Amino acid sequence: VDLSSQDLFGSISPDIGQLTYLKVLNVSFNKHLSGVIPASIGQILGLEKLYLGQTNLTGKLPGSFGQLHELKEFDISGVSIGTFPTPLLQLHKLRMLSLYDCNITDILPSFSNMTNLIHLDLYGNKLFGSIRSSLDNQKMLKYLDLSFNQLSGYIPFSLGNLSSLTDLYLSNNHFSGGITSSLGNCSHMEVLRLATNILQGEIPDIFGTMPNLVKFLIDNNKFSGNFPKSLENCNKLEWFVTGNNSFTGYFPSVNSTHMEVFCVRDNRLTGPVPHWSFAPRLRVLDLGGNNFSGDIPGWIWNCPLLQVIDLYNNEFEGLLPNNFDSLLAFTHPISSSNESISSYELVLHIKRGNYRYKYLLQDITLLDLLGNKLKGNVPQNIGKLKGLKYLRLSNNLLNGSIPNDIGSIFDLEELDLSYNSFEGNIPKSFEFLTKLAIFNVSFNNLSGQIPTSGQFMTFDPFAYIGNAELCGKPLYTNCT
Repeated sequence: VDLSSQDLFGSISPDIGQLTYLKVLNVSFNKHLSGVIPASIGQILGLEKLYLGQTNLTGKLPGSFGQLHELKEFDISGVSIGTFPTPLLQLHKLRMLSLYDCNITDILPSFSNMTNLIHLDLYGNKLFGSIRSSLDNQKMLKYLDLSFNQLSGYIPFSLGNLSSLTDLYLSNNHFSGGITSSLGNCSHMEVLRLATNILQGEIPDIFGTMPNLVKFLIDNNKFSGNFPKSLENCNKLEWFVTGNNSFTGYFPSVNSTHMEVFCVRDNRLTGPVPHWSFAPRLRVLDLGGNNFSGDIPGWIWNCPLLQVIDLYNNEFEGLLPNNFDSLLAFTHPISSSNESISSYELVLHIKRGNYRYKYLLQDITLLDLLGNKLKGNVPQNIGKLKGLKYLRLSNNLLNGSIPNDIGSIFDLEELDLSYNSFEGNIPKSFEFLTKLAIFNVSFNNLSGQIPTSGQFMTFDPFAYIGNAELCGKPLYTNCT
C-alpha cells in the first residue's frame, strides 16, 4: 500500500493491524497525518517495508514493532519519537533504518544483532556517548550518517573493518583524537565528512586506497601538518573542504578534473598556487586566510562555472586581469539543478555578518581579493561582471581612478574599495546601484562631491573617511 504524498489527514486506525498479509506500507510525506503510532502495526508479521517518515505522528515507537522479524526497510524520519526505538535492534533482517531528525535523546546503542544493515541514518538527533564497538558487526554497511548529534570519544579503529562503507558522515559532533588509519581499508569510500568536531593531528596517508573518493570534508577541526601526498590518487574528487584548521606546507597535491568545491581557507599554507587541470567544473575556490604568494594564477580567470573566488588575506601580488570574459557565472548569471552543489553550505562574511548559504547557485557570486598586495588599476571592463553581487578589493595597493563601469553591475550588493590609493571622483553611475547595501571607499585619495541619490542617502560617514578632498553629505565638509 503506497499512500505517500497524498495529503492525508487524521490518524492511522488501529484496525490496520488486521491487514496481516501486507508487505509494504508507505504513508510518508503526509504532513497532516497525526496521532500516535498504532501498536497494531506490530501484528502485521509479514511486513517487509514500512515508511512513516515526514508525517506528524507522535509518541514512542510501540514495543510490538520488535515482532516485525521480516522487516527489511524502516523509515520514520522527521517524526519526534523521543527515545531510541530499542525493539528494532532485534530485527536482524533490517537493511535500511532511517531515523534522522527524530528528536531522539539517548545513548547510541549497539547494532550488533543487525548484521544485514546496509543503510543507517541517525542524522540530526541528540544521541550521546561514543561509537566504540556499536558497529563492529556491520560488515555489509555502506551508508552511515551520525552527523549533527552529541557523540564524543575517538573515531574507533574498528570502523576500518566496515570494508563495504561508501558514505561516512560524522560531522557536527564532539569527536576528538585523529582520523584512524584503518579507514584506508574502506576502498569503496565515496563520501567522508568529519567536519566540525575536535579532531586533531596529521591526516594519515590513507588516500592511495580510496580511488573513488568524491567528497572529503574535514573543516572546522584542529588538524595540522602537511596534506598527504596520496591525495593525488583521488582523481574523482568533487568537494575538497579543509578550511579552519592549522594545516601547513604547500598547496595540496590534488588533481581532479571533477572538482567543484575547493576550500582550504583559514589555514597556514604557503607558497605559490600551481596550475590545476580541474578548473573547468570548479564552482567555489576559497583560498582565503593563508599565506599564498606570487601572482594570482591566470587559470582562475578562465573557469567558466566559478561563482566564488575568495582569496582574501594572502600575499598575492601583481596586476588584476584585464579579461573577465571566461567567467560566465559572473558575466551571465546561471541557474542549475546540480544538487551536489546546491546542497553545499558555504559560510561567508558578507553584509557585516556571517551568513550560511545552502543554495549557492541561486544566491552567491563573490570576488574577494581583500588584504593582498595587488597593484595597478582596476580594469575598466570589470563592468562586464553583470552577475557579481559582492566585490571586495580593499587593503591592497591599487591606484588610478575607480572604473565608471562598476555602476553597470546592477546586482551588486557590497562594494569595498577601502585602504588603497584610488584617486579622482566617486563615479556618478554608482547612483544606479539600487541593491548596494555595503559601500566603503575609506582611506584612499578620492576627491570631489559624494553622489547624493539612490543608496548614497543611506551610507554613514565611515564609508568615506580618510579622503581629504571628498566633500558633501554625509561628511561635514561642504563642497565649494
